[in-house]
Amino acid sequence: MIKEATNKLLKQEQIVEVELKEVFEEIFSGLANEVQTTSFLTALNNSNLSNEIISCAIEIASQSIKKVFNIPYNDNLMENIVLKKDENIFDISLIQDLICSSAELNVSRYSFHDSLTANQSFNILKKLGVNLEKEINYNDIEFEKLNFSYFYLSRENPYYKYSESIRTNLAFDNIFDITKKMLNPLNAKNIFIGVNKKDLVEKYANICLKLQKNNSIIVYGENSIPFISPSGESYIAEAWKNKIFTYVVTPELLGFNEYEIEKITCENNEENANDILEIINNKKQGAKYEATILNSALSLYITKKADSIINGIDLAKKLINDGVVLEKFKQIKQFYS
Repeated sequence: MIKEATNKLLKQEQIVEVELKEVFEEIFSGLANEVQTTSFLTALNNSNLSNEIISCAIEIASQSIKKVFNIPYNDNLMENIVLKKDENIFDISLIQDLICSSAELNVSRYSFHDSLTANQSFNILKKLGVNLEKEINYNDIEFEKLNFSYFYLSRENPYYKYSESIRTNLAFDNIFDITKKMLNPLNAKNIFIGVNKKDLVEKYANICLKLQKNNSIIVYGENSIPFISPSGESYIAEAWKNKIFTYVVTPELLGFNEYEIEKITCENNEENANDILEIINNKKQGAKYEATILNSALSLYITKKADSIINGIDLAKKLINDGVVLEKFKQIKQFYS
């Protein structure tokens, strides 16, 4: 099927969903060779990467991922994703995870084994004394109480085995760059996605609906920040109950100060770790603290832990002020020691 699909793309002919699924099944099962896959991705790159194409790729890739862990789905699953950001920006998504976890949401992330050292959050947590490389029993009652999951996927997983070398060797951004960020084995329906291009906001909202992630919020901040921007407008889409709602917010509109982007940068992972510690110890105010509260409020809101963004702001502040986030961090650190 992959040869026929590639020819259709080159002729600018339409490929139906069932054909797309068959192509991605061939790729992720190893039936398509590297030349065929590269040709298909190149032809795909020169056409319109529609929501249907992206959704099909994610759906089929996910089938090979989620078989790895036998963990039941629950309504409290939450995933905070940043598709792409400047490495110098404060790791807001990591502290979002800590706040969500302290609000009794089951936060989950995943990574392939060989990408751990390239993962910024992994390296920051390591500096904070959290050893994510520790082997754990996913059915351990203490792990279940943690509400903080970091899953490792083997390089022998079919998705990784048949896509990663191709993805990294291509000179252009391709569909595998997109799918890799959306394959969490727990398949959370509650999801925060930060994007660095405004035109991706509604695109990902539509993808979330197609994948039945119906409690989703997608955020683009001014200056290509994949969070609520501290310096101006942020464009937001909610995918909820099979509909999409879009709106614009500013820090001032939500009762916060505006800051230059430079105020939420970090020189290195050590500074990132220190800033996180100061925030959860309720010792730091200013741009990074306010960015933490604003973005965490969105996660708390989309998961129905708060019935509005404003109430999400109040809850995020309370969780820090009352020491709940700090206690959760201590619990995580002890478990992964």
